[in-house]
Amino acid sequence: MLLGVLTGTTASGKSALALEFASARGCEIVGADSRQIYRGFRIGTGQPTAAERARAVHRLVDCVPPEENFSAGAFASAVLELERESPDVPRLVVGGTGFYVSALVRGLPPIPPVDAGVRAAVLSDLEKRGVEALHAELSEADPEAAARLPLSDARRIARALEVWRATGRPFSSWKDEGEAPFPDLPVVVLDPPPAENRALIAKRVRGMFRSGWREEVEGLLRSGVPESAPAFGSLGYPQVLALLKGEISEAEAIETTVVKSAQYAKRQRTYFRGQFPDAVRLEPGSAAPADLARAFGL
Repeated sequence: MLLGVLTGTTASGKSALALEFASARGCEIVGADSRQIYRGFRIGTGQPTAAERARAVHRLVDCVPPEENFSAGAFASAVLELERESPDVPRLVVGGTGFYVSALVRGLPPIPPVDAGVRAAVLSDLEKRGVEALHAELSEADPEAAARLPLSDARRIARALEVWRATGRPFSSWKDEGEAPFPDLPVVVLDPPPAENRALIAKRVRGMFRSGWREEVEGLLRSGVPESAPAFGSLGYPQVLALLKGEISEAEAIETTVVKSAQYAKRQRTYFRGQFPDAVRLEPGSAAPADLARAFGL
């Protein structure tokens, strides 16, 4: 039984507020985070600690092999399966991946599955020709998609291009949304002011490095996780990899991660406002479990 969704920008305090709410009400937490879902990527994605998991059951975190691609459609299917297995268990969906939340409450564009050969060809082109060449090709095929995808987002550029090659239709033209599995699910957004959010991000990133982020990545590499694994595309991990190779200093890794995280938060803020205009918006500093209960009609 899904009670509602708590989302917001990175480092806005979602996890802490959700844990207070869940532990008080005896409900599970379902992660809606495209990076926390990867197994072993604990520090850099902010996965719940053992102590936090002891306070509330967490689903869809630390469970997918880092070499796998995991989509919003797969996320929605996993949530539906949880609900089929135990429909009477109260659950709170928590995470900042807006596309995952949208998959639950708005549905997904009905894009047909892309042939594995097409996907492999796009990824091969990405490796051989580079992201700039793929972005240029996308600009010709789908100017709308190319305009909103920066060169730093190679994964989504490749995705848009593979859809174009497979279907002959621009990715941006697939605007008709499919049926939403939970269209009436209430959504709450934590929305800190940008300057405050950046300060929270900087504090969080510095804490991650102090907690052993560098050592975590060293351990992942020793365990056989390749640098090409999708999980290593998570915020900050490319910088830690560059640090381990001696290409940048720790100070540079921290600063670049803060900058990129703040840029990501800006994109999240824009997405939430566009996709969830009727959501209840709360300021992290004053939000309390009682506010969530009221927003969810409990």
